[in-house]
Amino acid sequence: MHNLHGIISLILFKVAVLAALAYLFLTSISAGLVYLMLIGIASLSVLYAYCAKCQARAKCEARDHRCSHVFPGKATRFLPTRKQGPYSPADILVTGGSLASIVIFPQYWLWQNKTVLLTFWGLSVIAVGQILLRVCPTCRNHKCVMYRKGG
Repeated sequence: MHNLHGIISLILFKVAVLAALAYLFLTSISAGLVYLMLIGIASLSVLYAYCAKCQARAKCEARDHRCSHVFPGKATRFLPTRKQGPYSPADILVTGGSLASIVIFPQYWLWQNKTVLLTFWGLSVIAVGQILLRVCPTCRNHKCVMYRKGG
């Protein structure tokens, strides 16, 4: 069941980001293009800095595949191999900075349309809630900064 919540959280966040992207393209093609590139670079950065180092990644090929979000675990197979283990401050900074850039960049334009702004933040908050309440407690990545004992 944790995989379902992992997938739902990714879908919710992706819909939030796509709503922001669509609105940016409607208001400024150049801002939309910059945001599209930022999403691509930031997503790859998160996959490489965090997901590729996840302990659960080692089991991606096994039947007991444990990537709670499913798709990132599968996507990391196409990235250079990284040794699983503790996350460095650089890994955490790249991951946090990448996610923050996806969230922060469109805010100037989203403030111009409260419906899109509320959609973006509502879906994002629900996605984070899903992760914190349903995904993290079942995750086996003991090196993750969000890991809680007993999960």
